[in-house]
Amino acid sequence: MWTSLSSLTSSLRCVACFSLFLGVASVAPAAEETPFVTGLSAEERAAIGLNSLTPAQRTALEKAVERYVAGRSEVLVAETATDIRSAMAAEMTEQQQKRLDAEEALAAAQAELAAKQQESDAALATAQAEFARKEQELAAKEQAMITAQDDDTSLLERARVLLTPGTKIEFATVNSTMIDEFKGWNEGTIFRLENGQNWRVTSGKYWSPREAAGKAVSIEPGSFGSFHIRIEGIKPTPKVELISRN
Repeated sequence: MWTSLSSLTSSLRCVACFSLFLGVASVAPAAEETPFVTGLSAEERAAIGLNSLTPAQRTALEKAVERYVAGRSEVLVAETATDIRSAMAAEMTEQQQKRLDAEEALAAAQAELAAKQQESDAALATAQAEFARKEQELAAKEQAMITAQDDDTSLLERARVLLTPGTKIEFATVNSTMIDEFKGWNEGTIFRLENGQNWRVTSGKYWSPREAAGKAVSIEPGSFGSFHIRIEGIKPTPKVELISRN
């Protein structure tokens, strides 16, 4: 241990001598003790050998220590600054990556939203086209019904005409087939024909075994605007009146 203290004392003396050689200590032969010297205990001073140094040597030693500490501080500051810059660079890189990830996620969400909007627009256009088509079909059916009603009204009006003596109106015979099975008739029985007309029996009755649909019929005009129905294979021709079209 004493060997180490002796070596340290020798080193310090060499530093002091070097400082004296440069003339650092010659300007302050009676300088006050500096913080480094005053911060040492009596035992540390004795071990280092500071008690044998002159005030000028102590001052030179303190300045040498201060220069050493200042140099180390600069190194530490530079190293710390480098670490801080590296950390900041890493943080900036991480933030940039997060920003890029967020931008990519936003772009993907926008693209998905645009695709769904296109699908919605296409579905809406299809629905609108289908709605327009159905409206056209409905309008055509309404027009057909109006036309049929006009025809039926004209026929009924002609059937209600009370003929004056000497007046003659000719009605065309209507030929069609029954869409229901045939089993005779009673007053009020309605015959539905394939041409859409419905004729109701106004008088008489007739029983017949049940026969399949599709029997041929003809509506023939009678006197004073009346009509009779002639059914295939049936001799009687009951009087009928037109009531509607399907």
